[in-house]
Amino acid sequence: MTKSLAEQGIITAVCTPHFNPAEVSMEDFLKAREGAVQSIQNSGVKLIPGSEIFLHEYLFHYKDISPLCIGDTRYLLIEFPINKTWDTKNEFYVRQLINYYGIIPIIAHIERYKPILKNTGILKRLRDMGCLIQTNTSSVIEKRTSRLVIKYLQAGYIDLLGSDCHNMTTRPPCFTKALKEIKRKAGLDIITRLEVNSERVITGEYINKSTGYILD
Repeated sequence: MTKSLAEQGIITAVCTPHFNPAEVSMEDFLKAREGAVQSIQNSGVKLIPGSEIFLHEYLFHYKDISPLCIGDTRYLLIEFPINKTWDTKNEFYVRQLINYYGIIPIIAHIERYKPILKNTGILKRLRDMGCLIQTNTSSVIEKRTSRLVIKYLQAGYIDLLGSDCHNMTTRPPCFTKALKEIKRKAGLDIITRLEVNSERVITGEYINKSTGYILD
């Protein structure tokens, strides 16, 4: 996967293995992640440790969750339970992340949450709280989701693009194809905004969501 990313022009990748606090301790997760990152040498891509957190009440048993963030930043990739109806506890937990831990949440794969897609008011509330919104490259390409994702990109709802790559068979990296599709349907300015945002996240700088760019 790292070789494929390098061939597609990616020079830095954030590693976001899944962490479910109801299934494994944070200590065991961090140990396993460290071993995995160290096992990949000379990949041609700079690897930054991170995680994709399943939002669960057990997460708040920890005094400090900063080791789960992207590198040395306060950005944390989180995912919600995939439910047919929206649980308002999700918003409560997000506020706790922000207010108690000083976290800047990045909501993973926004296109998977049907209640949010049906009610953009939820999406706007999350953004007003300070969350960044992410979508996957595969969702840009797939016919089932492409139209909606492009629409959200054009509307400024989506801040970041992730690979969601898990393997080289069913879920390989596909940045080249996704960026080509975004350029064709939404324009080069959208790609520039996504690239700038990704650079700012890995360096820990704040992003002004009204413009999509860094705050001075």
